[in-house]
Amino acid sequence: FDKLTIEEEEPLFILNIEIEPDVQEEPKLFFSIKIKLIPEYPDTEPVVEIEETSNILPSLKITKLKEEITEFSKENFGMPMVYQIYEMIKVKQ
Repeated sequence: FDKLTIEEEEPLFILNIEIEPDVQEEPKLFFSIKIKLIPEYPDTEPVVEIEETSNILPSLKITKLKEEITEFSKENFGMPMVYQIYEMIKVKQ
């Protein structure tokens, strides 16, 4: 992970991940994602909040990315998926 902060451990497990792009091109896209895991995780979907901190992407693209993550979560229900969600966002840059 680029920068991972554990914001809370009880009762929810909340991870805040700041993602910096690998590319050297401009403009660079920076994301901050907050993933909330309830005690039943991975048997429930994580709650994912995405913030594009460089303010370059239109909100429509962020919405589409959230929809893709929701669909991915449903397809992988019952399996750990935090790293895969991180990779999905990183690849979309």
